[in-house]
Amino acid sequence: MKYSGFALPWLSGLFAMTLVTALGTPAAAPATDRYLFLRGDADQNFVLSIEDAYTLLGYLFLHSPEKLDCEAAGDWNDDGQVDISDALSVIFYFFGGWDPPQKPYPSCGEDPTPDLPCDHYWFCGTGDLWNGIGLRLLPVPTGSFRMGSPSSERGHMSDEFLHLVTISCDFYLSENEVTQGEYLEIMGENPSWHNGVRDVGLGQKFDYGYEPARPVEMVTWLDAREFCRRLSDREQRKYRLPFEAEWEYACRAGTTTRLWFGDMLQCPEDQSGCADAAPYMWSCVADWCGSTRVGLKAPNPWGFYDIAGHVAEWCQDWYAPYPTGPVVDPTGPAEGKYKVFRGLADYATHGLEVARSAKRHRSTPDQGVGTNLGFRVVLELPACVYGD
Repeated sequence: MKYSGFALPWLSGLFAMTLVTALGTPAAAPATDRYLFLRGDADQNFVLSIEDAYTLLGYLFLHSPEKLDCEAAGDWNDDGQVDISDALSVIFYFFGGWDPPQKPYPSCGEDPTPDLPCDHYWFCGTGDLWNGIGLRLLPVPTGSFRMGSPSSERGHMSDEFLHLVTISCDFYLSENEVTQGEYLEIMGENPSWHNGVRDVGLGQKFDYGYEPARPVEMVTWLDAREFCRRLSDREQRKYRLPFEAEWEYACRAGTTTRLWFGDMLQCPEDQSGCADAAPYMWSCVADWCGSTRVGLKAPNPWGFYDIAGHVAEWCQDWYAPYPTGPVVDPTGPAEGKYKVFRGLADYATHGLEVARSAKRHRSTPDQGVGTNLGFRVVLELPACVYGD
């Protein structure tokens, strides 16, 4: 709660400023673990420092800033309001040996303070997040899984060597594939085939109209990477494409079957489509894959829509053979010729085989025209170390 110029609060603020001036400016509190966002971090820069006291005092007495992006972050004592006691607590923490503030999330598995409404506590991965362009991201916890497929799996390919992968960093992944509207807002263009009037051959044209909630497609890997760079600059958070292991981990969502919704062995492996798979994925045989809005099919167990059988999705990695033993946070080779993409819908003479959770696809990073290629994005947590 902001004060409006009464004498006592003003004098308290003056005293606090004088005290800071007299004692000097201490170094920022060192991080004791990977979760850097403590109560009292009024400027939300993930470091608790005396600058937070200045921010609180300026907010309370000078109306500069006019508002805090997240008042709960500045509420040191968690009493539901930001006042002079919070600013003084920061000061005496540095100069008087006061106890450190409570962390909003002691662990990233449970949120014991549900009264905190601010998405600035996003990094612990305890809930979903809507970013500035309306893209919803879901937290993916650390864990291990078997990446690839057994040789007995129908459709198994030689480059799907089954191996144990550990994901050691939580991350956020977009709930849906990036849409045409989101891509247009960031990139200023929409390369998608399913947008407006298109020549479908034999002198015929079809007007798909503009539907911003369709997934963007005909996107090169280079353009997808540029989208992530521009979004990162705009949001001041680190976005990128998912590493292949992260993608399969999120796609499987704890499942071990051919597709996250089952083996579907009753489905033909040809272009006739599969009615049993229809509740979970779009078909390029039975439907116009890529021409429909995201989020209309059932999500996988972790809440991700269209992660199999809509548009295919670029990954960060260069394509290469899998390792032959257990690995932690694999990111692929440093260079290569092809980039990996995943999640293709059934097409041409192929059935569900190409949409399997383990199925790997590849293309040059500049390939986009004439393809059903889109992407979804990862949002990194600020205090975890990921691959380049």
